[in-house]
Amino acid sequence: MELTKDQKKLAAYLLRLASDRFSNHCCNDLDLRKIGLESMAAELYDYLEKDEEEENNTNVPLITYDWLAMCYLADKLDQDGE
Repeated sequence: MELTKDQKKLAAYLLRLASDRFSNHCCNDLDLRKIGLESMAAELYDYLEKDEEEENNTNVPLITYDWLAMCYLADKLDQDGE
């Protein structure tokens, strides 16, 4: 199912809203191994660091922040919806 531009905009907005709430939790770990998304670890790490010299780093953590994943997806939806 392909999302419309307006649906992507709404999803991105809701993800950012949830991200703001989740960032205030005392524990906001997202273990990528538990959901079978180890392959996304480097992409999320690069998004967090935003340092092009570190791209394709193979020694990245498999546990990241839940709010970071939400912001990442919101940005992807915004880019895709433009």
